[in-house]
Amino acid sequence: MDQNTTDIAANTTNITQNSTAIENLNTSVSDINTSITGLTDNALLWDEDIGAFSANHGGSTSKITNVAAGALSEDSTDAVNGSQLYETNQKVDQNTS
Repeated sequence: MDQNTTDIAANTTNITQNSTAIENLNTSVSDINTSITGLTDNALLWDEDIGAFSANHGGSTSKITNVAAGALSEDSTDAVNGSQLYETNQKVDQNTS
């Protein structure tokens, strides 16, 4: 009888420890879900409806900064940045004045 009592007490302790571990895992999963939601809200995402990436944030347009200079060539599909456009505009101004 004493062994059964000891075994039951050990099982009860293990059950309590497992319950605590499961609660901690549930908290971790909840924290991860919150982080994913935050990342999704603040990420550049593919918009299937328009067939393009969208920088929409909270229903408003937004700009993308720190864009590296894209290749300027006949077959380039790179994005260009503001400094590249500025340089082009300067050349256009020189040729039209």
